[in-house]
Amino acid sequence: YENSGRMKEAADHAAAYAGQAPNVPHAVHMHGHELRRLGRINEAIARFEAADKLQRDYMAREKIAAELDWHHAHNLDLLAASYQYVGQMKKAETLLKQSFNLPTNLLVQAVNKREWPAFLIARNRPAEALAAAQQLLAHPNLVVQATGHIEAGFAQLAMNRPADAAASSNAALKALRSAQGAQGLAAIALEALQGEFMRATAQGDKARQVMESAANKWRGLPGPDAWTQSLFRLEALARSARSVGDWAFAARLAQLMLEHDPNYAGTHYALALVAQHDGNMPTARREAELALKAWSLADKDLAELKTISDLRR
Repeated sequence: YENSGRMKEAADHAAAYAGQAPNVPHAVHMHGHELRRLGRINEAIARFEAADKLQRDYMAREKIAAELDWHHAHNLDLLAASYQYVGQMKKAETLLKQSFNLPTNLLVQAVNKREWPAFLIARNRPAEALAAAQQLLAHPNLVVQATGHIEAGFAQLAMNRPADAAASSNAALKALRSAQGAQGLAAIALEALQGEFMRATAQGDKARQVMESAANKWRGLPGPDAWTQSLFRLEALARSARSVGDWAFAARLAQLMLEHDPNYAGTHYALALVAQHDGNMPTARREAELALKAWSLADKDLAELKTISDLRR
């Protein structure tokens, strides 16, 4: 039901599963998947937090190393993403660091470690993001190495180093061409990086076409991890578009965010900034109010809160 987008039915069955197995971390966690997709993010966080406690108690009781249970990292990732979603960046950072540093034998989880450097870029810390991305280059799997090059490229573009970003993009492409399968785990991110590089080198129309293609591919990915990761990737493209004054494309990406998740504060933040730029202050104020409401439990020093608060005046 979840993967086919039938979220109400998915939530009903997930609740039944959690009710029948309340001491199983994954059962409790699965209910969080569906609550999040239904816009009930605070309830989802409570489920993921409960699953995390069950998981840690279980590993301590059974003397199981954290890296030996795939579910621990998976729950950390979704809990961290949920904290990020509501603007609790300090909590998100703590868990993303834990997940990033946790060894894994699963390729998907190794690739998902890209969420840490992506988070750092989103928080305007590109040098730290570059250092984190480069750690992935030591991984034996070429797809993970390619992921490291891709995230390094995004960080380098954020640091206004397009030549270095081009080298990272080329290294990622070379690694993927040599990989023995699973290239799809990194292909969309590479396409987005190539689009951002095109824009940085004055290939505006082609850049927008490539980045929108990547955005739509991200939106089409199934699964709970991909849904939130795709939202944050759309947000990153919108933020990048605003940073170079490409407001028409920023507006298009804000609309894609709205179609993907109208409950997300960042969606309304992006819409508010576009409306402000266009001189449509009634819309800007309305979207600002929606963003502030959705960020009601955010960190008090969240930078976006000051920006959006100023918009209401």
